[in-house]
Amino acid sequence: WNEKFAAYAKAFPQEAAEFTRRMKGEMPSDFDAKANEFIAKLQANPAKIASRKASQNAIEAFGPLLPEFLGGSADLAPSNLTLWS
Repeated sequence: WNEKFAAYAKAFPQEAAEFTRRMKGEMPSDFDAKANEFIAKLQANPAKIASRKASQNAIEAFGPLLPEFLGGSADLAPSNLTLWS
């Protein structure tokens, strides 16, 4: 495994670094800054919305920052707003 992964890392350094980050359970380097920016915008403009809509907003904001983000809701996704673009 180690030899094969070393060869992979040599051929695909960015992908290997991303795999290693995920396996270590580390967040992307820009996650804190982008998450804090999203939270600050929400705090500056609080909205009275349903919790499922707030959840969808969080999914939309954090999903693109976390390629490993996974979730689902089968046929209930449209009603509980777990779909994201």
